[in-house]
Amino acid sequence: MAEIIYNSETKEIQFIGRITSFVFFNQVFDALREHYKENGLRKIPSISFVYVEFFDPLVLPNIIGLGIILKKAHNNEKVPLTFARIDSTKFLDDAWFFDNAGKEKIHSEEIPRMESGLLINRTFREKIGLSIFDFDERFLGFYNNQTVNKSNNPEHKVRIYPNDSIQYYLKFIEPNVTQDELDLIRTDKFNELKPRVEKHFINILRKIGNAEQVKIILRVLTEIICNSVLYSDSIAAVMLHARDGTTKISVSDFGVGFEYSFELKKRKFGYKYAIIDNYSKEDREKYKNYLYIFEALNYSQSKSDYRENLFTLLKDVVIRNDGLMRIHYIDTQVVFTSKRCKWCDKNLNPSDCAICLLQKISDEKSVSPSRLDYGKLKGVHIEVELNF
Repeated sequence: MAEIIYNSETKEIQFIGRITSFVFFNQVFDALREHYKENGLRKIPSISFVYVEFFDPLVLPNIIGLGIILKKAHNNEKVPLTFARIDSTKFLDDAWFFDNAGKEKIHSEEIPRMESGLLINRTFREKIGLSIFDFDERFLGFYNNQTVNKSNNPEHKVRIYPNDSIQYYLKFIEPNVTQDELDLIRTDKFNELKPRVEKHFINILRKIGNAEQVKIILRVLTEIICNSVLYSDSIAAVMLHARDGTTKISVSDFGVGFEYSFELKKRKFGYKYAIIDNYSKEDREKYKNYLYIFEALNYSQSKSDYRENLFTLLKDVVIRNDGLMRIHYIDTQVVFTSKRCKWCDKNLNPSDCAICLLQKISDEKSVSPSRLDYGKLKGVHIEVELNF
């Protein structure tokens, strides 16, 4: 059994069983509605992980984001969180979930690096802790079941990348700034982030496949993180997890989203919607967030001749490497898979994709390539799965 429910007796939102990304998006917001219906808008929800058997690594950034949004909605009150000394809690602890979601602290970590041809461990110290959840630290450690679930790798950590959008948006409002100048800011941020991302995930990257596969993973991570911290006006929560020939990447921001960015471009540079304007007023309203996902892909495609972007990553993951990519924006998720998309043109056309996947919508969300009204979580949330 896997579910997220509001328990009216304990007044908690309870996570139960095997918590995957699908369970999270499909159920947590119904549980929140039940909480507010019974308790009103002023009472912050309490969350329980006591009955969790397993957390899919993909879901961790979104749980952090949920806490950020609830805390902000309740005047910076921390979200009450309870858990037990069980294996799933040990995984969260090993993955630095509590370090990142708890009170601010300095964390030390040994990271290997090449020096004079030798691999040497160096200690790095950094400040972490967002003070999102309120929990009892005495329940961390001395777990009842010390056997780590073999589906999860305890070496892999949730990483938080700070919001760095102010430099971009200050430049954006300058009267004579050009799109090329804004693109230079983006290129500089990408180049700045790349060595930092590699350093953070080096312990995982050095154990994955061959050099080419490592390059793909690093490229995917850096590109998505760069977009989040530069454009979203939000932090980015990131998880990279590799085990038994499968690599999972989850990057979530909780900020302004696609529509805000495009409306700015429209006012500043006269941007014309290449996909959205092809739909009727009724369909633009009905499929609004779905169409913004494809508008973002189409805009990225226009940049493909000279830099990596979301569209080139989609092709790299799905077409060239038989992987999967999920893009979730506010309340809509689109799922691209090699099985479904390999029959399309190798170049992929976002306009054609929008038509194709809209026609394939199913009421059964677990198999539908497009999921509408699917968990209204602010921001953009991208998941990638690769078979190496």
